Amino acid sequence: MRIYDIESPQQIKKMNMTQLQELADDIRQFIIDTVSKTGGHLAGNLGIVETICALHYVFDIPTDKLIFDVGWQCYAHKILTGRSTRFATLRKQNGLTETPNISESHYDCWDTGHTSTALSSALGFAVSRHLKEENYHILCLINKDSLSNGMTMEALREIGMHQEKVIIICNDDSGQTNLSRGRRLNNANTSQIFKNVEKGVLKNPILSKVSNVKSKISDNLVDARFFQELHFNYIGPVDGHSLTALVKKLTLAKKQEGPIVIHVVTQKAKGFAPALASPNQNWDLVNPFDKVTGKSLLKLAESRMSWSEIIGRTISTLAANDQDIVAIRTTTESGDHFTSFKEKYPDRFFDCRNAYQHAVTMSCSMAVNGLHPFVHMYSTSLQKAYDSIISDLGRLNVPVVLGIDHAGLCGDVPPSDQGIYDISILRTVPNMVISQPKDATEAQNLLYTAFHSKKPFAIRYPNGTTDYEKNEQYAVIPIGTWAMYQTGLTPKQIVITYGPDVDRIIYKAKENKMDMIVVNARYIKPLDFDLLNQLKEMDLPIYIFETDCKIGSLSSAIAEYYQQRFSNSTVLGVGDHYIEQSPIRTLRIRERVSLNALFKEINDDGKDSIR
Repeated sequence: MRIYDIESPQQIKKMNMTQLQELADDIRQFIIDTVSKTGGHLAGNLGIVETICALHYVFDIPTDKLIFDVGWQCYAHKILTGRSTRFATLRKQNGLTETPNISESHYDCWDTGHTSTALSSALGFAVSRHLKEENYHILCLINKDSLSNGMTMEALREIGMHQEKVIIICNDDSGQTNLSRGRRLNNANTSQIFKNVEKGVLKNPILSKVSNVKSKISDNLVDARFFQELHFNYIGPVDGHSLTALVKKLTLAKKQEGPIVIHVVTQKAKGFAPALASPNQNWDLVNPFDKVTGKSLLKLAESRMSWSEIIGRTISTLAANDQDIVAIRTTTESGDHFTSFKEKYPDRFFDCRNAYQHAVTMSCSMAVNGLHPFVHMYSTSLQKAYDSIISDLGRLNVPVVLGIDHAGLCGDVPPSDQGIYDISILRTVPNMVISQPKDATEAQNLLYTAFHSKKPFAIRYPNGTTDYEKNEQYAVIPIGTWAMYQTGLTPKQIVITYGPDVDRIIYKAKENKMDMIVVNARYIKPLDFDLLNQLKEMDLPIYIFETDCKIGSLSSAIAEYYQQRFSNSTVLGVGDHYIEQSPIRTLRIRERVSLNALFKEINDDGKDSIR
């Protein structure tokens, strides 16, 4: 069957295993061919092809609901549901989305955003199914790494407690689990359960006890006993590239009552030789590449380097002279540039993949004990860490450096991956310093400043590259100071911005022979109040330019300051600090938010207006 002829998964239902495997191979090659031209997520999609084919073969999707935890691993699903002809538009405006999208197809039942949300949404479907007395299967495809996230663990507990029928396919894409060992474990723990299923007799499993749940995750084995302790049945490990085995186990799970986990072992980048030959290279998200060699078609000048790599190199350099610097990663290994740090300082490197809250609170404890932690996370991941940031990092006022990667607009990615909200989030946190460098030199100096500041310090940097030259010496940039540049002799307007746009605006102004002042607002919190007052006195139009959400961002901060200082409106509210315990009446008086404070302000203003 030609890939472009597939309009519905119903077309594969009558295939035998040989035909289905041929189709899986064709889908894999189609993904390679397409992504080599458009760019996109490669390795994960190549590894999960057979599993998705088997799911559509055994179950009746969309009546049965298929929920992806890692949204960008749905390429094969989109092909089997009739969207292959749109793959040339992948990652293009108005093109095919990389993640499940309810508005794109009725085969997509859930818009997957960030990882580790699928099980919570699956339980929501299950409860709705029960209350509405409907009958369908709920399939949840998660990655093994999701088990390190608290939200996944919370959902697992709830699903097990409610005993709702949810089938979880846990994709162990390390490709390293010993299948024979797994079979022995499986036989010892679950064979009797499924023997009863095959006889048509459903019995509750006898749950074995485990002494250390965390060890079951950390030793890279998705263990039957771990899931049974949470009241799940377990099947596996299953060879994720054997359609015969997958179809057999999925059919078995289909008959089972209650929640069940199928542990599937797959190989990332399966079928693509260049990726298999260089596993340390990032093959998850790729630019267009040569299909034969795997080499990227995007050529960078030797002077260019990714922002993430600049930060990674600088931390490694600083760590050579500061034994207290430690690095904490929350992304996948291919999502950062800490390989050098990890190799040089293995005892000072900590992989907290997907465990964002945990990473922040752990780093705070490290800082309390004299270490200098750097926590790397994407802007969109920071949203999940907000509780720890405000309750631990800000409140304790400890020197932790947050490296916020993929900050700002990120281009051809889903809405959930646009890094435009972190400023709005962090501005609400007392004691927090927020910064963004305009170039590599300033990035290195801000990182040096952060480690010497003894404060919670966030450094934002975008996805992409910039010119790089290693600083011969590092310099502290005083917190809350901006830099001002002037083009022409008689400025007629002022532009306040931050990040790489500073130099772009200066270049554009010179190119157009425009007289203006460009301000590098490298510190978004605190503001440079002295410079803001100076700019106000110039009585020129002020333009605040930023590629982040305006609500709560730099523009909001400047508007708030000017409104408080120069307008005739007065704001009474709680200030930028934490509130210590006291009776509410005392707190209202202390924070000047009592009614007496309000009317005193009104009366004082009235007297001033009379004068």
